Amino acid sequence: MSKEAKKKFIDKMNEYSEDEEIFPIYSDYTKEELNFNSRLAEAKEEMEQVKKEAAKSKEKGIKEGVRNTALNLIKKGMDVSFISEVTGLSVEEIEALK
Repeated sequence: MSKEAKKKFIDKMNEYSEDEEIFPIYSDYTKEELNFNSRLAEAKEEMEQVKKEAAKSKEKGIKEGVRNTALNLIKKGMDVSFISEVTGLSVEEIEALK
């Protein structure tokens, strides 16, 4: 929030706090808005966490698929250098799968 917006907010709060009819309504509205904004921020954080977890799961799935492909090629008797070329795994990684 900018300095100008904060000053405007404080000025309005001061104005409303002096009005006996408006202050309770404004106060309730402000509390509801703050609660909403808080819930919204929590939801955004949760969504970011879900996105990160989804990306991790996707990466894990891709790695598992490559590993399974390498295992299948090993079972078919394919050459390790060919498997490395096809899967992108190092020769050492493929040897460790045997």
